[in-house]
Amino acid sequence: MIRSIDVKGAAGKIPDSITIDISELTIHSHVSAGELALPEGFTLITPADQVIVSVEAPRTGAAVEETAVAAEPAAEAPAAEAPAAS
Repeated sequence: MIRSIDVKGAAGKIPDSITIDISELTIHSHVSAGELALPEGFTLITPADQVIVSVEAPRTGAAVEETAVAAEPAAEAPAAEAPAAS
């Protein structure tokens, strides 16, 4: 995913930003650079298939906790006590 795109057009007319409507995107969907509506007179230089917006499923607290527990090293078993000297 990228944060900027390359376009070709009149320098004095380059917009500060391009708005993308993501309200219809669902989980695991994306918007590619080629889907952008560029201002008149501009040509996209960035590859059209370059992903610029992607929607992924949120990680729930339980999933985060399970991942953390799985990543912790196993607790060491307590050492056996040596028999007392007689």
